Amino acid sequence: MGSSGSGKSTLLNCIATVIRPTGGKIRVDGRDLSALQGRDLAAYRGRDVLDKFPAQMSGGQQQRVAAARALILLPS
Repeated sequence: MGSSGSGKSTLLNCIATVIRPTGGKIRVDGRDLSALQGRDLAAYRGRDVLDKFPAQMSGGQQQRVAAARALILLPS
C-alpha cells in the first residue's frame, strides 16, 4: 500500500523479473533475481504459473498460452 508513484508496480515488476532494478538487490529464496539469465530466468518466471488454472492467470498470460497452443498444434 502506498500513494500513487511510490513504486508499488515497479517493485512487483522487479520481483516478476519484467524489469531489472536500477539499484539494490531482490532476493527470493536466497537467489538474487538480477543475476538470473537464460534458462534459469525462464524457469523462475514459469515456476508459479504451472499449477494455475486458466481463470487464475492474467489476461496476458492466457493470450500467450493460447498462442503457444496454436503454434504447437497447427504450426503452418
